[in-house]
Amino acid sequence: MAKEKSYRARLIGMIHMQKSAAKLTDEEYRALVTGATEKQSCSECSIQELFAIHRDLNAVLIKQGQKGFTFYRKSKPKGGATIQDAVIARAKKVLGESWEERLKGFLQKLNKTSVYKCTDKEVRQIMGWISSVAKKEKANGK
Repeated sequence: MAKEKSYRARLIGMIHMQKSAAKLTDEEYRALVTGATEKQSCSECSIQELFAIHRDLNAVLIKQGQKGFTFYRKSKPKGGATIQDAVIARAKKVLGESWEERLKGFLQKLNKTSVYKCTDKEVRQIMGWISSVAKKEKANGK
């Protein structure tokens, strides 16, 4: 139950980011929510209804020529990748052959032994660190 509340809060936050990115007015947003769920507010919606709103907002963003938002769950969906898998893939690409050692060193700073044992905040920190390494290497012409 606690995990669902966490997903719910994160998903509502993402829905509000989608609304801002799509530059929807409050009236347009309420019409979309009501159209998807027959409810007035995200706070009244079930997790399935929130995913319907998320999907519909992504359709609006794509129609506007923008990229849709992806909602990642901590647990691995059937046949899908997690955000931790994305971090590892990015680390391999950016950090090169010594990616495991470099990532392990950063994990030690966080007192973690694996990306999969990190909180959402720590995963974002790792991704930020990898991005800063990529920017430095690009600036140095590597």
